[in-house]
Amino acid sequence: MKQFGDKSRRRTRQVQIDPALPCADPRDEQKRLEAWKNSPISALPGLPKRVVNCLELAEIRTVGDLQSKSRAELSELTNFGATSADVCEEKLTACHLAGLRRCD
Repeated sequence: MKQFGDKSRRRTRQVQIDPALPCADPRDEQKRLEAWKNSPISALPGLPKRVVNCLELAEIRTVGDLQSKSRAELSELTNFGATSADVCEEKLTACHLAGLRRCD
């Protein structure tokens, strides 16, 4: 029978944290959000290449840039419609990130 001692605890600490999941520690969560904010939009899992190309053409290169835009601003982009905005919102939410900026 295997005993769960120090070795198993050490292995548990070495497990990589999924960047898409929120962290229990607020400091780790802040680091995760900052890392995502500075990540290229192509790093969002499942974001279609057509949407990435459209955003990059409009100089929206990071996840933080995308989050700072509203649906109205994105709808003004060429070849970027409501469906593309929905996909962006869905992918941001799937990574436990704030969605697109709300219009006031």
